[in-house]
Amino acid sequence: MNRERLEEVFPNLNRDEYAFTSDEDENYNCIAWALNDTHHYWWHTPRYGCYWPPGVPRENSLPVIRQIFEIFGYRACEDRAYEVGFEKVAIFEHPEFGVEHVARQLQGGAWTSKIGEWENIQHRTLAAVECEDYGSPVLIMKRRRAQWQSGAHNGSLERVEKN
Repeated sequence: MNRERLEEVFPNLNRDEYAFTSDEDENYNCIAWALNDTHHYWWHTPRYGCYWPPGVPRENSLPVIRQIFEIFGYRACEDRAYEVGFEKVAIFEHPEFGVEHVARQLQGGAWTSKIGEWENIQHRTLAAVECEDYGSPVLIMKRRRAQWQSGAHNGSLERVEKN
């Protein structure tokens, strides 16, 4: 996807505050990416053989998506600010369609999002990916990451050049 199309879909994206960090890949989506899984497309509908964890209801309601992240050690928290030693996710909910996006915070505080079947992007704020399709972040969750204890990261955007 080119920058113009991405910025059309996400009107809050500021060209200087995001970077493409991968090529397009239809094999995984934002939930998978938030869980560091690039081998499965996690979605509640079984279309195209989408993955869904066993024993979890097949729906994209906030309680169900929260349950999935709790399985992986995340707990709800109040603050979206970066905390040394913790990895955070932001769960976006559309008022009519349920959870439509999950972004993951990187070491240093920037966020990363898998944009559907398109590329991954790194963005400085959660507001950058708030849009008509995704809704807005309604739940922040975190889990401890022992390897992040030092907090050493410069926070710069890691770029993959796109037109």
